[in-house]
Amino acid sequence: MHFDIEEEDISDVSSESDTESIVLMDDETEMELEEPSTASHGISSDPAFWPENIDDQHRITLIKIGPVQEKAFTFPKDDTNRSFSISYYQRVLDNGEKIPRNWLIYSTANNSVQCFACRIFNSDNMALASKQGFNDWQHLTRHLSRHEKTTIHITNYKKWMDLSRALEKGTTIDHINQKIIKQEEKRWYSVIQRIIYIIQYLAGQNLALRGCDARLFQNNNGNFLKLVEMIGKFDPIISEHIQRIQCSISQHSQMPHYLGYKIQNEIIAIVGTKIREKIIRSLNESKYFSIILDCTPDMSHTEQISIVVRFVVLDQSAKKIEVREHFLDFCPVNNTTSEGLTSFLLAYLKNNHIAIENMRGQGYDNGANMKGKHNGLQQRILNINPRAFFVPCSAHTLNLVVNDAAKISFLTIDFFGIVQELYVFFASSTQRWQVLKEHVTYLTLKPLSETRWESRVAAIKPLRYFLPEVFDALYDISDDDNRDINTKHQAQSLATKIKSFKFICSIVIWYELLSKVNVISKIMQQTTSNLSGCVQELEKLIKHLVEYRSDEGFENALADAKGIAEKLDCEAKFPDAFTIRPRRKKKIFDYEHEDESLADPTQYFKVNFFFAVLDTSIQSINERFTLLQSHCDTFAFLYEIPKLGMDKKDILKCSMDLQNKLTDSQLSHSDINGIDLCDELDTIRPFLTQKMTVTNILQYLVKNNLTNTFPNLSVSLRILMTLPVSVAAGERSFSKLKLIKNYLRSTMSQARLTNLSIISIEKSFCEDLDIDDVIRNFAVAKARRVRFV
Repeated sequence: MHFDIEEEDISDVSSESDTESIVLMDDETEMELEEPSTASHGISSDPAFWPENIDDQHRITLIKIGPVQEKAFTFPKDDTNRSFSISYYQRVLDNGEKIPRNWLIYSTANNSVQCFACRIFNSDNMALASKQGFNDWQHLTRHLSRHEKTTIHITNYKKWMDLSRALEKGTTIDHINQKIIKQEEKRWYSVIQRIIYIIQYLAGQNLALRGCDARLFQNNNGNFLKLVEMIGKFDPIISEHIQRIQCSISQHSQMPHYLGYKIQNEIIAIVGTKIREKIIRSLNESKYFSIILDCTPDMSHTEQISIVVRFVVLDQSAKKIEVREHFLDFCPVNNTTSEGLTSFLLAYLKNNHIAIENMRGQGYDNGANMKGKHNGLQQRILNINPRAFFVPCSAHTLNLVVNDAAKISFLTIDFFGIVQELYVFFASSTQRWQVLKEHVTYLTLKPLSETRWESRVAAIKPLRYFLPEVFDALYDISDDDNRDINTKHQAQSLATKIKSFKFICSIVIWYELLSKVNVISKIMQQTTSNLSGCVQELEKLIKHLVEYRSDEGFENALADAKGIAEKLDCEAKFPDAFTIRPRRKKKIFDYEHEDESLADPTQYFKVNFFFAVLDTSIQSINERFTLLQSHCDTFAFLYEIPKLGMDKKDILKCSMDLQNKLTDSQLSHSDINGIDLCDELDTIRPFLTQKMTVTNILQYLVKNNLTNTFPNLSVSLRILMTLPVSVAAGERSFSKLKLIKNYLRSTMSQARLTNLSIISIEKSFCEDLDIDDVIRNFAVAKARRVRFV
């Protein structure tokens, strides 16, 4: 038997044929990848409720159900006092044998009988095949006898039996077609699945997908197609897919292949959107968040702004908390003024359904358009949401502290000038660099940078531990007769400069200072860092600098410098010409006394270098971290909970001050209740130990299911931990930007750039994506089915 099945109109895919290679176009045809529903239509066994015209699908369902003959039923009588009887379900032969009429069915709704075989095959010209049926009980015996002998009935009965057997064996045309379609759907699903995995891998590794050629088995056709070719050698599904494409091109036929760049962009967009939606969903569930912004120009000289959000996740099921910083987008900005950035930020938050009233922190660098007290971005946001506390990047600020100290005097400027001069001398020639590597095997010289946080300590560390070896390298170059006189002179001049006790002491002092600053800077750049921890580390740094400034610290520095001077065979004292003799000034009044100059070279170095550098660093830390200290003072009593020695009145005052800070007068709404917070602090204090930090306290509440018992304390701690300490997450995203949009990929579209970036940066979210959900979204974005070939 053959039964036609309705099919969708399928549009062909236009493609260019190439007999020598496989041309890959972007496919405009679309396909449905989900399996069709096999649910029953829910047809009643009573023929009165069957459709007027039964189609193939209903017919198959009815045959599977089979005719249902009503027997345990009180059949109603007509006007002649006659009714249907179950005896009609059998035919009595002349010899008395009874043959069942399994095709005869009774409709309780219509009080009529029908022929099952003729009804399902739409024989409308017969009374027993009509929707109303036959109910002339007086002549039913004669009508049944005539009906079962007709050719139409016998033909329909045979169709019924043949189709029933075919359905049992699974050999119907419909069943075979459906099986083929299911196999093709499964094959396409597997192909798309592998394509998505390839794109996820390349995007996660910051590798370019496309090449100069868009054809399979060609040189320079890109990483994506090369991976398809390589996987095809081992994977039968991709291998078959490639063979089908080859046959399609050789026969000048048209078939979709889904290997073009447009499909890549669609999948990249779907994956990127899924990751972004997952991050924003988690952010909205956490409610409170901070925004971190930073700008940098990309390879195509477009100003890109990196958008990062920070929030605290309370995982009640795992009984843990987690401070997260997630990248959301790179967006081009043309107007980098505070007004332009404000408009951009407000529009972005609105478009992504992020409530600005839940923002509790702002993290920017130290640019004037960002941190301006009156018209800066932070102040404009504060005018809209006074609870969005601005915290300048602590790592940037600490770097500025170092810059302040490095430019305090001629001595410091001259020292770093020599350090940079050393690097430039060796790095400008591969031969000189090779000589340096022969002498210094463990570390290499590094350049200085105004913005890179670790550049100064990285540049000084090789000189601190391998200065004699660097001197030997310079000496070998200056003593090499095969080199030009200019190079030999530069090497000899540099060797003279570094073989100076003043330079050696400067290395020791600066390395001691920068090594401590670098440790604090790394702590500030961690995602888990918070205000209290940052302030505590700064206090430790100031304490260390004050102790190092003492006479004992200077003597220890001189002792270390003398040890290096001995290895260099250098005299361990400052030269007499080290100090500059001041010119004699004319006295206006007789009682004026001449300024006392420091004749001792050691004292001159101690005052004008050692004290100057440390005093400037200490003063700069105190001045530049004023705002950070102010925010920390607001929340100070929270991270002092375990050792809270104040009475309840003082706790109440601090709690009410915090309530005022967390109150939006425009909305007449506050995040906490100060009185309730005071009571919660007084209650929980005995259960905490003195070593517990803010993170430990919140973790304790979550682990013991106490967040609902102490809601005000929980909210206060969450807001405190949400405030950003640095914009390091934004700086890290710029590292990905440089890898993704390099000079070979400078024409990349903005959508592709930002989606590739979020896939690369948020790898954990990408790996946890439901691939079936991605494929469903890919299929939904399509408008037509593929033609299975």
